[in-house]
This record gives sequence, structure tokens and C-alpha cells, in this order.
Amino acid sequence: MVIISEHSEEIKQFIVGDLKKGATLHSAKGAFSDDQKEVITTILGRKEFSKLKSYIQSTDDKAFITVHSMNEIWGQNFKSFA
Repeated sequence: MVIISEHSEEIKQFIVGDLKKGATLHSAKGAFSDDQKEVITTILGRKEFSKLKSYIQSTDDKAFITVHSMNEIWGQNFKSFA
């Protein structure tokens, strides 16, 4: 899941604090707007995804989110989801 939001700090805290999951933060710049953004990437199971989606919808109705299906995940205490 990739998230771009003006409320990235609150979302990051929810992922780490409430869901007890990790995330990676990236600095990005909008190609059209030229605005600096913080991008959050995280990998979640279905239950955590549902909780995070609800949290983001209640926190930032302008957040940009992409969701990706994974065939395999290796490393960092992940077992393959295949």
C-alpha cells in the first residue's frame, strides 16, 4: 500500500503505534504541482488494511492511496504470501 497525504505523520503513527506494523517513508516531488510530499509504503494483511483504510478516510479525505496485490514477500520477518 502506498499513501500520499498531508497527514502523513498521523498515518505513520497509526501504522506503527496502533497496527504495530512497519512502514518506509520516501520524499517525493509532484511532477505537475512541484510540491514536496512524503510517501508512506507499508505491507499489511487484510485485517490491518481495512483498519488503516478506515483511519485514512476519517483523517484525510484527500489522501492518495494505491493498493497492490503481492505474490511473494521475502525478508524482514515476512513469510511468502504466495
